Amino acid sequence: NFNVFPNPTKGLLNIKGANLKGKNVQIYSVVGQVVVDLTLEGETTLNLSNLQEGVYFMKINGITKRIVLSK
Repeated sequence: NFNVFPNPTKGLLNIKGANLKGKNVQIYSVVGQVVVDLTLEGETTLNLSNLQEGVYFMKINGITKRIVLSK
């Protein structure tokens, strides 16, 4: 299990949780386009400021969470 914060975010999104090292994280736009796809090295902070504001979905290890990016 993992937590993401702050949500909504202005660009920096923290991912915290146990056993994240080696897990794949994907972030999808509302139309299903993959906008981020990477392997975690553990707890981390992602910079999403290059994305347009809106709603995104983050998937890690089969768990999906909704993220709101507002600049």
